[in-house]
Amino acid sequence: MNHIKQYLEASKNKTEKLLRDNTSQLYPFSRSFENISTNNQNFQQKNPTEDYLNQYNGQLLIQGEPGGGKTISLIKLAEKKIKEQIQQNTSDIFLPIFAEIYTWKDIYEDPKRENTIVNWLVEKTELEQQTLEQKIKERKILLLLDGLDELPFNISKDPDNPNAPLQDYRVEFINQLNKFIKDTNQEITVIITCRRRDYEDIIKNNHDYEFKFTDKLLLRRLKIEEIEDYLKERLEEKSFQKLLYLIKINQAISKIIRTPFLLEILLSVYQENEKNTESTKLRYVSNVEQLFDEFIKQGYNREKNKLEDKKEVDFPYSAQEFQTKLGEIAVVMMSDDTPDDNEISQQIFQKVIPEEQKRNQFIELARNIQLLFEKDQQKYLYEFRHNLLRDYLTFQCSKEFLRHQQENNSITKKEVVRALGKIDNQKAIELLKDLLLSQKEDKDIRYEAANSIGQFSSTIRFEGYEETFGKECINNYFIDKINRYDIEEYFKQFVPQKLIDDFADIDNIYKFSQGIPLVVNLIALQWYDGVPLQEIIQSGGYSHAQIIEKTCEQFLVHVRNKQKNQQNYEDLRIIYLLTIMRRYDRDFLQEIIGREEELNLSNLGQRLNNQYSFISPKLTLQDNYKFYFKKYLLTKKNNDELLRKLCSDAQNYCEKQFFSKNNFNLYSLNTTATSWIDSQENREIISDWIYYWFWKDEKQGWYYAIPHLVQGWYYNTSWTHSILDTIDNNKQFISTRKSQELLRLFRSGVELSKQYVNTTNDRSNLLDELEQRADKVIDNKEWLSIIYLKRGDLLFENKEYEQAKKIYEQAKICAPLDANSLREKLTWLLKKVEIQIKKEQEKQDKQTKLIEVVENLVLTINDKQEVYRHSELLKSTSQKEPLMPTLQPKTTETEVVNSQLLEDQKNKLQLEKESQLSSRELLIRFGGFFIGYLFGQNGVNLYLIILILVVWFVFQVTNSEERSKVGKMIVELFNRLSSKNQNDN
Repeated sequence: MNHIKQYLEASKNKTEKLLRDNTSQLYPFSRSFENISTNNQNFQQKNPTEDYLNQYNGQLLIQGEPGGGKTISLIKLAEKKIKEQIQQNTSDIFLPIFAEIYTWKDIYEDPKRENTIVNWLVEKTELEQQTLEQKIKERKILLLLDGLDELPFNISKDPDNPNAPLQDYRVEFINQLNKFIKDTNQEITVIITCRRRDYEDIIKNNHDYEFKFTDKLLLRRLKIEEIEDYLKERLEEKSFQKLLYLIKINQAISKIIRTPFLLEILLSVYQENEKNTESTKLRYVSNVEQLFDEFIKQGYNREKNKLEDKKEVDFPYSAQEFQTKLGEIAVVMMSDDTPDDNEISQQIFQKVIPEEQKRNQFIELARNIQLLFEKDQQKYLYEFRHNLLRDYLTFQCSKEFLRHQQENNSITKKEVVRALGKIDNQKAIELLKDLLLSQKEDKDIRYEAANSIGQFSSTIRFEGYEETFGKECINNYFIDKINRYDIEEYFKQFVPQKLIDDFADIDNIYKFSQGIPLVVNLIALQWYDGVPLQEIIQSGGYSHAQIIEKTCEQFLVHVRNKQKNQQNYEDLRIIYLLTIMRRYDRDFLQEIIGREEELNLSNLGQRLNNQYSFISPKLTLQDNYKFYFKKYLLTKKNNDELLRKLCSDAQNYCEKQFFSKNNFNLYSLNTTATSWIDSQENREIISDWIYYWFWKDEKQGWYYAIPHLVQGWYYNTSWTHSILDTIDNNKQFISTRKSQELLRLFRSGVELSKQYVNTTNDRSNLLDELEQRADKVIDNKEWLSIIYLKRGDLLFENKEYEQAKKIYEQAKICAPLDANSLREKLTWLLKKVEIQIKKEQEKQDKQTKLIEVVENLVLTINDKQEVYRHSELLKSTSQKEPLMPTLQPKTTETEVVNSQLLEDQKNKLQLEKESQLSSRELLIRFGGFFIGYLFGQNGVNLYLIILILVVWFVFQVTNSEERSKVGKMIVELFNRLSSKNQNDN
């Protein structure tokens, strides 16, 4: 009982110290978890909190990110459980045991002890084995096991034997823990923590040794609301608002600080900067490395100022030297033969800093800055504050060491290579691959590099190393393109917390990656870091360009540095050439590559294929690799002298070939295309020439392409579209909106396009653009003549015949004298337009005469109707006369008068009859005239309408004013309809 009480008191002190060393105020949050297992037995909630751990019973695996707070959550739980048991006065005490898993390696490596979990726990608790076993038997024990990922892995069982099998301490520990759980019938609660990616790596390579958990949780990243609450609690309102603003405007920072450790580092940096009025520096922090740099620099300056204020002896190292020493300590710790990457022993300090006084000053400063913590005072053991900090220092030191290539008294190149193999960092892989592929490096260093790369979970390609390591050491595996299904499965495993459900997104990833595994891996890394998918796969984005650059640098790792040797420079030159080559042409390759007459392309292709898998023996690049090389070189075309020289050589070759076949050069645009355009070979040479101009300069490419595009517009439209296809291929040469619009206008404006609808408006806009360029040309050239011809055709279609004639005449003036077919076409077009002009004049004359006839007809009808009106008046008068009073003076002349009146009445009736007959006769004649004219001019519908209106006018309208108005309307309608009919014809 006393032993147990002593253990609990010691455990309480230990957990309190751990929380104090790790600055417990870092973690005031009640952390939440994500339920990531569909088979969890004890967690039905989607997002349980830390409170649920207090009552937990079962076997729980907690996963999380580095620095995410897994250890602190477990220590806080252990502290609470231990204090609860200390307050118990009964003998029935529950035994919480907090243990750091990395310490299990001591018992595992001791051949004299059995590496069981019980033996390890006896050593950790310092309890009697009988007491501990009794508690286990009573099921009165709680195991809180932290840091499975901190156990070593890929450790050779015999360091002196390169072919000795490797062992993974993590797998061995899981095996022993599963056995312990099985022996206790799963009745003992076990909570174990591990980095998520490390655990996935363990079970990926060792399916039979998965931890037999009943529940699995993921410690969630800090929410922005939690971050704001924490900062508000730690800072005054003004400082809080200022820091919050800096976080919001710097998206990189907002992504970095989603773990408690890095959040505290940021807060420390900000508070120190604020004291020195330099808080705006955080605007420029974009990654963890910069944040650590600023943290270490600030801590050093703060402690140095304290020493100066006390007028004590100056610290023996500058800020840069201090950080270098920290890195060297990290490298030695990570590279020694002992499979322990967490403890800094006295021997490590002595190796890096031999002088005791300097060493003690160094340790004191590192502790004051909170970079190092004392792990075991009796054993003189220290550890870095966090593994993220340890890995950062290791990488920075290794990178600087390899850059300067200088051995020093503290570390060696072999130690650097070994240490890099233990860092979970893609950049570390790049450094190791450079060493592995360097022909100048010692074989032992290259072997260590290969061994270190083998410790990474990422897939690394090795080809062509038989000469270095021997065939017996190399196993060759063919890696083919991966398909869409493979990509989908890869993302599910690599980034399970951010699943991609949309097949269209998977398809876009496949198209961008071209099925290359390395590219898929780089995309997944960006996606894992929170970069939006569209920014990754669409051209123009920073992440998109970054992936292309990394991919191509990886492909060109053998040859990218031309200073290595002349052979590598020549290989790089050939790869560039194969990338920009438009079509396979042996003569072209022989001319550009060949420095010797007897150059054998077959032997060259075979040699390059042996060295670089993406080059075929026939001297061509694989399509998917060429896709990336093109994108890569297009970003460098303005600054890469080798690329520009190759483009110039290719242009000169095309000009030389064209001249040899046609006896004039490609710049002689005053010569008709009929002399060369019918030859397929000539067209291909010119297409190549234009293509290489675009490689060299986009603006110059358009300058030399447009004349040939115009000539093809007239002589061979399919060739014009072939050139456009070359320019437009994957938008490789189109980088400006002006170029995009010009390309679109050519696509739409040039007839017979299969992909774009030809519109008059686009054709007119294209001609406007071309005419602007033509105005700057002094000499008469065929392509100018063709532009005018096309403009004339457009005017002709719009029935602007007079203007079309002027443009055709201008085209004929510009046409070269030897352009016979073009000049003949223009002569024919001029005759055609003149005939049309004459027809239009004749039609206009006829319509003028017809208008006059209609106007006269209306006047005539008006006159006839006036006569008829007078006749009606007389008739009315004669009818009223008999009703007049009969009080007439009787005279002898009565009969004479009556006779005269009767005669006048007859005359009136006869006049009326003649008037009516004349109107009918006039209408009949008018109708006959119209019918003859109508059928002669194919305008039946138009003039039939007018005829009907005239008939309606004569027989229906009796009022003279209305008749006059309607007559004017008929004439106006006739003018409009005749004008419309003219346009339709």
